[in-house]
Amino acid sequence: MKTNKRVMSAWLLLFMLLFMASPFQTLAYESAEESMDRRPSKESGSGASGKIQTAPPVDEGNKPKKPVLPQNLQVDITPEVQKDKDENVTGLKVTGNLTGMVPDGSVGSGVKGTWNFIIQDHESGKTLMREVQKNVIGEGAEQEFPWKDAGTYRVIVQWKGEWDRRPLGAKGEALFTVEEPVDEKKYSVNADHTFEVLGYDDQTIEDVVAHVSAKLEDENGYVPEKVQGTWSFDIKGVKGDQAHQEFTHEDGRVTADYSLLHDTMSTGKMYDIEIRFEGNVAGQDVSKTFTYPLAVPGLNVDYDDNDEKHTISGEITLGKKAQGDWVIGIFTPDGEQVAQEVLDDREGLKQSVDFKELKPGKYVGVVVFRGSVDDKELGLFHSVSFQVDQQGGDNKPDDDSNSVVSDPDTGEQIMDDVKGGKIPQTSTQQPQRMLYGVIIAGIGFFLLGFVYRQKIGSWLGI
Repeated sequence: MKTNKRVMSAWLLLFMLLFMASPFQTLAYESAEESMDRRPSKESGSGASGKIQTAPPVDEGNKPKKPVLPQNLQVDITPEVQKDKDENVTGLKVTGNLTGMVPDGSVGSGVKGTWNFIIQDHESGKTLMREVQKNVIGEGAEQEFPWKDAGTYRVIVQWKGEWDRRPLGAKGEALFTVEEPVDEKKYSVNADHTFEVLGYDDQTIEDVVAHVSAKLEDENGYVPEKVQGTWSFDIKGVKGDQAHQEFTHEDGRVTADYSLLHDTMSTGKMYDIEIRFEGNVAGQDVSKTFTYPLAVPGLNVDYDDNDEKHTISGEITLGKKAQGDWVIGIFTPDGEQVAQEVLDDREGLKQSVDFKELKPGKYVGVVVFRGSVDDKELGLFHSVSFQVDQQGGDNKPDDDSNSVVSDPDTGEQIMDDVKGGKIPQTSTQQPQRMLYGVIIAGIGFFLLGFVYRQKIGSWLGI
């Protein structure tokens, strides 16, 4: 009995010892397992299998970067006043751009948001216009407003959205001014002309000049004071030294001179003169073109015979009205005066004189006019040659003659010869048509000067 009790006590003691040792064995096993995991593996090759593996080394360069936080996020604003070709204000364009989102000043990726454009009166702060753009991708946006009113205004641009899925917001302001419309004056070019007879002391003709005067005028017809620019005169379809003339000076008036005897123009013709001004008037750029029609009157001379009367007629062309003194005469080809009449202060474009008792032979009919044509002072002279036979007359006009002819080199000798009743002989033996012109220049104006010396002196400015 005692033996059995001892056996049972022994087994009980053993069981208790085993129960108390179990937790420590488990910890030891796990500690050993962890220690084995930290050892280098003795296995090699791709076919290795086992629970104990070496952890891969960590590459610092492959670590994911943290997002860079925005710094000094703001909206830069550029307001631009828009104008048409005439400098009239038509609208306003506002541009907004996000800046300062990352340290290098660039904008990050994934920028999306809503832009709010506001225009306020600068003084009162009252909102005048507003426009909203939603779901705009990118760091900038533009908005146009119809705008014409002058004044100073504030433009506000607000942005609210996200950057790399982070909610953000920014705002910017700027002032802009719309100037009062400049009341620019409108200018135009106007022109007029005069004629001038240039004479020698002996009252022969040096030249007849057309003065074409142009001026720049405002809407009220006044010539501005501060004018600086270039004037140009061009005669359309005409060549010659005077066909193009150019003047650069500080004045609103300019005159171009044209010789009717020695250069570009001649009598009895119409000319279109294109006048241009390019420059600045009182701080305003001005460019104007004007075409001036210049009518240079001419004189046609005709002969007719009827019932033993020989009629010499002179008619002014390219004129509407005329008033002045006429000299109409007949001369032999040798320059001897046969007959003449002086018609003082006659009105009308045409005058004629009847002459009688002309013997058969060759003659030269001469007509000289000095007065005004369409209120422009002018001197004209022309001739026609004809022949008288037993049965009447035979008109033979000299088609090559000029309405205005002069020979300044021989003018003084011409007058001496005319006074002596002789036809002048030139050293160059000029053709007959030029000779007749010289006779006209000498005889016609000599007679006018002889009969109306006081008048002709004032006309010629001598």
